[in-house]
Amino acid sequence: VHELLNVVQMVAEICGLGIVLFLTRDLVSAFWVLIATTVVIDVLTLAYYRPVAGLPRPSDLRRYLNLTLPLLAQDLSNRTIRNADRYLLLVLASPTAAAVYAVCSSVSQMIENAMGVISPGLYPQVVDAWARDDTDTLAELYSFILRWFILLGIPAVVGMGLLAREILTTLSTGIVADLGIALLPITAFVFLVSGLNTPFVFLINAMEQHAVLSNCYVVAAVLNLVLNFALIPQFGVFGAVAAAGLAYGIVTIYIIYWTHTRVGYRLPVVTTVQSIVATVVMSGAVLAAPPLGSNYFQMAVYPVGGAVIYFVTMAAIGGIPWSDIDTVRQTVFTDR
Repeated sequence: VHELLNVVQMVAEICGLGIVLFLTRDLVSAFWVLIATTVVIDVLTLAYYRPVAGLPRPSDLRRYLNLTLPLLAQDLSNRTIRNADRYLLLVLASPTAAAVYAVCSSVSQMIENAMGVISPGLYPQVVDAWARDDTDTLAELYSFILRWFILLGIPAVVGMGLLAREILTTLSTGIVADLGIALLPITAFVFLVSGLNTPFVFLINAMEQHAVLSNCYVVAAVLNLVLNFALIPQFGVFGAVAAAGLAYGIVTIYIIYWTHTRVGYRLPVVTTVQSIVATVVMSGAVLAAPPLGSNYFQMAVYPVGGAVIYFVTMAAIGGIPWSDIDTVRQTVFTDR
C-alpha cells in the first residue's frame, strides 16, 4: 500500500507539473501543484484509514520513536549527501559548475531510480521471508538482484558515457555538454553505487535494525561535507562527485557486508567479469557505427543497437541464466 501511494503521488505530480508548466510556464504555480498533490494524498489516506481519535498510548509512542528516529537521521543524512554538494559548488566554485553538476546528477539519477521498479513486489517478499525465517529464499532472491543489477548497470553507465554529448546537448546547452562530457559517466557510476542500496534497505527494515542505516549514513554525510569543502576549491565538479562517490561507497560496502553476514547471498563476481567483456564489445560496435546526423536519432538507435549487441554477447558467453526470467516475473508482479 505504501509503495502504491508513492507511485500514485509521483504520477500525479508528473502529470500536474507537465500540464501547468506547459500552459503557464510559471514556477510558483508548479510549486502549488506539488503542495496540492501532497495535501490530497495525505487527506485521502487519513480518510481511508480513519485513525482512532484520542491520544496515543505512551508505550506505542515510545516504540514509534525508537523505530522512526533512526530513519529520520538516515533521511537527513542522505539528503545532505544528495544536495549539499550543489550548494557548495555554487559558493566555492561557480554557478556554471553548479549547473553542470546538477544536470549530470539529474540525468544519472535515472540509473538509481530504475531500482524502484522492483520495490512494490520486492518489499513484501523480503518482509514475509524474514518473518518466516526463510533465509534460503532471501539468499536466492538477493543473489538474483545483485546479478541483474550488475548485468544491467554496467552497460547503462558506459552507454551514458558514449552518448554523453548527445544527452547533455538535448537536455541543456552546448556549454553544459562540453563541460559535462567527462562528468556524466562518473556521476552515473556514483548513482549506480547508490542505487545498489535500495534492495538491501528493505532487508534491514524487515529486521527492524534501522540504527544500522542511520549510523552509516550519518558517518557518510559528515565525510561527504568534509571532502566537499576540501576538494571543491581544488577540483571543482570532479571534487564534488568524488566526495559523493566515497560517501555512497562507504554506505554500500557496509550495508552489503552487514547483510551478507546474516543472509548468505552470492556476490556476482563472474557476472561482473562477463558484463565488462560484453560492454567492451558493445562499446566497440557503437564507436565504430557511423554518425546518424541527429542527436535524437542517435539517442534512439544507438541504445537499442548497443543493447542487442550486449545481450547477444552475454548470451554467447553464458552470462544470462534464462531461468531468471520467471524470477523477474515473480518479483515485479507478485500476487497480492
